[in-house]
Amino acid sequence: MTSRRTARGKDPFFRTIRFVADRWRRQWRLALAMAAGLVLIAAAELALPLFAGQMIDALADSARLRDAAALDALKAFAAIVGLGLALVVLRWGLFKGIIRFTLRMMSEVAGETFWRVQRFSTDWHANSFAGATVRRLSRGMWAFDMLNDTGLVALWPSLVVLVGATFLFGWHWPLMGLAVGVGTVLYVAVTVKLSLDYVTPATRRSNVWDSRLGGALADAVSCNPVVKAFGGEAREDARFGRFLARWRTRTWVTWTRATLTGVVQQGILMMLRVAVIGLALLFWWQGAATLGDVTFVLTAYGVINGYLRDIGHHVHNIQRSTSDLEELVAFHEEPLGVENTLRSTGRSTTPCRSAFRRASASALSDGRARARRPSSSSCSGCTTSMAAASRSTARISPPSRRRACAGRSRSCSRSRCSSTVRSPRTSPMGGPTP
Repeated sequence: MTSRRTARGKDPFFRTIRFVADRWRRQWRLALAMAAGLVLIAAAELALPLFAGQMIDALADSARLRDAAALDALKAFAAIVGLGLALVVLRWGLFKGIIRFTLRMMSEVAGETFWRVQRFSTDWHANSFAGATVRRLSRGMWAFDMLNDTGLVALWPSLVVLVGATFLFGWHWPLMGLAVGVGTVLYVAVTVKLSLDYVTPATRRSNVWDSRLGGALADAVSCNPVVKAFGGEAREDARFGRFLARWRTRTWVTWTRATLTGVVQQGILMMLRVAVIGLALLFWWQGAATLGDVTFVLTAYGVINGYLRDIGHHVHNIQRSTSDLEELVAFHEEPLGVENTLRSTGRSTTPCRSAFRRASASALSDGRARARRPSSSSCSGCTTSMAAASRSTARISPPSRRRACAGRSRSCSRSRCSSTVRSPRTSPMGGPTP
C-alpha cells in the first residue's frame, strides 16, 4: 500500500473532507432539510417490501374468504402506489434543493480560488503551467457536483436503508439480522479500505499527469506561431508523446485497481445473497416463515443489494471527487507570496501623474543636452543588442536562416546607427534647441 501522507504531513483526503465540510456549514439549514427528506425517502423504500409481503399473505391464505383477501390485497396495493407517488414528490423537492445547494457552492469556490490565483506571486505564475492551473481549477469546481450528489443524494440514504433493513430482519429473525449486519459491515469496510489505500494513491498520481498533460497541450497550442516559425513541430510532437505515455501508464494502473476492487465487492455481495436467501428457505421449511415473509425477504434483499452495490460506486465517486479537489484545496492553502498593500490597491492616480511629469521633464532636459553633442553610445548599444540577437537566433534556427538573419541584423544595425546621429540644431523632442 502507498502512504497517503504528503510532504506537509497531512492526509489529503481528510484535508479535502474538512474543506468540503466547511462549505456545507455555510448552507447548513438547506443541508439539514435535504437530509431529513432523504430519511423519509429511505423509510418509504423500506416500507414497500412490508406491504408486498402483506399482499402475498392475503392472496395465499386459502382459509380466508375471497372478497376479504382481495380487499386486504387492494389495501396493500394502494399503500404501495401511495408510497411511490410520495417518493416522486420527495425526490423532486430534493433535487430542487441540491441544484441550489451545489450551484452556490461551485460559484463561491470558483470565485475564491480565482481570487487567490490572481494574487499569487509572479514567481509562482512563472513556474506553473497556465493550462495546468486552469485544469485544476475547473476540475475541482466540477468535483463538487459529483461529491454533493454522491454524499447527500446517494450515500446518506444508502446508509439509512441498510441500517433500517438490518433492524427489520433482526426483529423478525435475529439470525438473519445478524447475517445481514455482518455482511453489510464487511462490505462497507472492505470497500472503503480498498478505495482509500489501494485506489486513491494511483488516482492521485494519474491526476497529476492529467494536469501536466493539459498544461503541455495548452502551452503547445498557445505557442504554435513560435513553433512554426522555427520548424519545431516534430519536436513538439515528441514532447507531447512523452506526456501521453506517462499519462497512459498512470491511468492504466488506476483503472486496473478500480476494476479489481469491483471484483472483490461483487464476491462479498454474492456470499451475502446466498446467506440471506438460504436462511429464508430454511425458515420457510421449518414453518417459521410464510410465503409473504419469503416475499418480504426477497424484496427487501433486492433493495439492500441495490444499495450495497451502489455504495461501492458511491465510495469510488467520493474517492474520485476528493482526488480531483485536492489540487484546488492546495490553492487555498498556498500562501499568496507578496501581498498587495493598501496603497497599491488604491484608485488614486495622482502619484503616477506626478512621477510621469517628473520623468518627462528629465527626459526633455537630458535630450536637449545630448543634442548639442552627438554621441555614439546608442550606436554601440544597437550593435551589441543586434549581435546578441544574432547569436540567439543562430542557436535555434537552421544554417540558411542564420545567414539571412545575420544579413538583416547588419543592415538594421547600420540604419539604426545612422538614424541616431541627429543634427546639433534639432532636439530629440522635435523642437529647436535653445
